[in-house]
Amino acid sequence: MDVRERIDRAEFLYREGRLREAEEILLQVVEEDPENREAHNGLGAVAFSRGDLEGAVRCFRKAVEIDPEYLDGQVNLREAFLAMASSRGTASAAKGVPARNPEDIGTGGTREDSGPAGRPETPKAAPATRREAPIRVIHLPLVIANMSIALSKHLNRLGVDSRVVSYFHTWLHYRGDVNLDLDDIYGAERNEKVRRFVEDFLENEAPRYDIFHFHFFDSLSTGASFGGWKSHPDRDDYWDLRKLKEMGKKIVVTSWGSDVRNNSKVIYYQLRYEGAGNGIPYPPLNRRDQYFKIWKFAQYADAVIHSDHEVVKHAPYGNMIPICIDEELLDGIAGGEERGTGKLSVIHAPSNQFYKGTAYVNEVLQKISGRYGDRVEIRRIQGLSHREALGKYAGYGAAIDQIGSISFGLFALEALYLGRTVFTSFQEDEFYGDDPKMRTPVIAVKNQEDFHDRLVRFLDSDPVDRTGGHRRFIVDNFSAAVVARQYRDLYERLLSGETIRHYVSQEWHREFSLLLSNRKVDERDFYPRVTDVLLRRREFEKLFHEIQMGTGLNDDADLLAKYMLALELTGRKDRESAARRAYQAKLSTDAFQKRYARARELYESADPGAAGKR
Repeated sequence: MDVRERIDRAEFLYREGRLREAEEILLQVVEEDPENREAHNGLGAVAFSRGDLEGAVRCFRKAVEIDPEYLDGQVNLREAFLAMASSRGTASAAKGVPARNPEDIGTGGTREDSGPAGRPETPKAAPATRREAPIRVIHLPLVIANMSIALSKHLNRLGVDSRVVSYFHTWLHYRGDVNLDLDDIYGAERNEKVRRFVEDFLENEAPRYDIFHFHFFDSLSTGASFGGWKSHPDRDDYWDLRKLKEMGKKIVVTSWGSDVRNNSKVIYYQLRYEGAGNGIPYPPLNRRDQYFKIWKFAQYADAVIHSDHEVVKHAPYGNMIPICIDEELLDGIAGGEERGTGKLSVIHAPSNQFYKGTAYVNEVLQKISGRYGDRVEIRRIQGLSHREALGKYAGYGAAIDQIGSISFGLFALEALYLGRTVFTSFQEDEFYGDDPKMRTPVIAVKNQEDFHDRLVRFLDSDPVDRTGGHRRFIVDNFSAAVVARQYRDLYERLLSGETIRHYVSQEWHREFSLLLSNRKVDERDFYPRVTDVLLRRREFEKLFHEIQMGTGLNDDADLLAKYMLALELTGRKDRESAARRAYQAKLSTDAFQKRYARARELYESADPGAAGKR
C-alpha cells in the first residue's frame, strides 16, 4: 500500500476502535516520511482517545509545525489544549470541545468528521442542571470601563454571589469590593504587595468561589496593564491559573480589545481614513508578546469571551458577550437644561487621545466653532472620574466617539442612552453575525470631509430628541441587566459540566504557528510598508508606535534603522544614547547599515510639506 492507502486504512481502524493497529500503521508512515502532517495528526487523535492529552498536544503541534495552514491540525491542537485545561483539577476523564471550523465563524456550523485525519471524537455534554446553591463568582484583577462593577451589581440581583477585586482605581476612580490601589506603587514594592495579596487570597479566599472571572487577560500573579506586575518572579507566568485549576475551579476570561489586539490595526485604519493607506496590507493580529500571553492564558480558560465579534479572530478561540452600561448611573442625568433651552452641544471624552482620534476631532470641532460660534457649545471631557464625566454628558446634540478607528465603546453607548446622536468610525467588515454593534444607531464617518459634512448637516437640521428610541435600543442590547443574565447563564452551563462551544480563529493559529517555527509572522509586509509611509510623512510618534508593535514580527533590522534615525531627527539624545548601548552589536552589521542608508534616503526624498497631510 502507498502512503495514502495506509493513512486511509489507519483512519478506518481508528473509527472501529482498533487504536493499537491504527497507531502501528501511522508510526510506520512517520518513520518513512517524518514530515507527513496527516500521520502526526492521526497519532495525536489516537493519543487523545486514550486520554494522553500531553501526547496528543505533541503530535498535533508537530502536524501544524509541518504545515502551519493545516486546518485539521490547528483545530485539533486547540481542542487538546482545552481538554488539558478542563482535566486539571477534575477527577473526570478529559473532555474535548466540539470543533468549530474557522471558516464557519458566525454561521453556527460545526464539523462532523472524526478520526485520525479529522478531529478526535468528542463526548456529548451533559444536560445543564440548575444549581440550588448560589453561584459564587469573583471578578479580577482589573476594572475596565466599569464593566466588572456593573456586571457584579446586576449578577447579585440575579442571585449570584459576586464580588470585584480591583488592582487599580485609575483616574476614573473605579472601586471594587477589594482594592489594592497599586496606581502609585511601582517595581519591587508593587510586586511585593501583590505577592502578599495573592498568597493570602489563594489560601483563604479562593476556596469559597466557583467561578474566577478575569478581565483583560491579566491574572492575579501576572499582568501587563498599567506598568505590569509579577508577584512571584521565580515562578512561571500565570501559575495562579494552574493553581486554581488544581483546586477544581472554573476560569472565564473576558477581553476588551487592546489586550488581545495588535494596535497597529488602529494605525491601519487611521491611514485609510486619511486616504494614505492605499497599498498598505492588513497587520498581524497580535504583537509578539501578546501571542504567547494569550496562548498561555487560554490553556487554563474554560471560556474565553470577547466584547464584540471584531476581537474574536485576535485569539485562538472565543465567544462574544457585549459590553454593557449601568443605566442606573445615567438616570437622572438625562433631560438637562440645554434641552429645555434648545442650545446644542457637541461632546468628546477621549480616555486615550491617540487611539480615539482626538486630533481628527479637534480639527473638525475648530471649524464647527468658527461656523456656529456660541450657538453650539463644544465640550472636551477629560481628567474626570467616571461619575463626574457622566455629569458632563447631559444635553442636546452630538457626541463624538472614536474617529479614524475600528469601532465605538462605552462612551458612545452612554451618550446614545442619554439621547445624543453619536458620530464615530465603524469598520463594518470587521463585524459579523448577531453582533448588536452592527445595528447600533450611530453615524459612521469615512474621512474628515465626510465627518465634517455629516456633523454640519446634523447641527443645521434642528435635531430631534432621540432619548426614547436610542435609550430603548441600548437597554435591550447593552444594559448591565441584560448582559449579566448572559454571563449568569454561561456560569451555570460551566458548573453543570456542559462544554462551551467557541469560534476558532484559523488565522490566529496560522500566525502563532509561524511564530513558533521562527518564521516571519508579518507575511504581508505590513511593517516595512507602514513605517516607510510614516517616515516619509514625518509622523514620528506613530512611527515609534509601529516600531514597538512590529518588533519580532518581520525585519527587525529595518525597524531598528528607522528607530535610530527617528531618534536622531527628533533630538531625543538620551534615548538615542541608550539605544546605541543596547544595540551596539546590531548597529555595526552590514544589514543595519544598508537599511539605515535606505531609511535616510527615504526621509530626505520625501516632501516636507506632506507631514501629517490629510
